Amino acid sequence: MTSPSSNRHYPETIHEVWDSWEPLLKSKLQSLDYMARQMFTEMRLTNIANQEMIRAYMQEHFALLWEQVAAEEEVKTKRRARE
Repeated sequence: MTSPSSNRHYPETIHEVWDSWEPLLKSKLQSLDYMARQMFTEMRLTNIANQEMIRAYMQEHFALLWEQVAAEEEVKTKRRARE
């Protein structure tokens, strides 16, 4: 869809928006996957944890980190909106 007052294209569907962002998201996820695999390998070298324990630990801590980042970004967004 194009706005009548400009030539700017506005997506008509959520699928169109997703498709435009998907390559960038995939690239970033591939980078994160590489880092996670490296971290997993280093954790295995500790001889303290088995694979299942390491996976559970990483899942829990990735979730906590994601929540932390989301909360921090929410604060930044609210701060910018007030300015």
